Amino acid sequence: GVRDKNLGQLKLLNQAIFPVRYQDKFYRDCTSCGDVTQLAYYNDMLVGAIACRMERKEGGEVKLYIMTLGVLPPYRGRGVGTCLLSHSLKEARKDGNI
Repeated sequence: GVRDKNLGQLKLLNQAIFPVRYQDKFYRDCTSCGDVTQLAYYNDMLVGAIACRMERKEGGEVKLYIMTLGVLPPYRGRGVGTCLLSHSLKEARKDGNI
């Protein structure tokens, strides 16, 4: 999961992949939802990430919202994004509130 110690890596990756700058709230949401937000490494190099947040709906229902899913261009088509998505969904299913 994304923690304070590796949050800077996620910020740099997002700058490289996406054409927008995300605000601090985006990154706070990433660190507050546990292991559904993940980083992907290839040979110890960060190559992708999935960033999620929890949204409370009326009636107390909680939904998992995928904010971003990105992989650096040279590593696309290798299943990295699929692994990230699968892992996040598996982690979300463990939580009976989602």
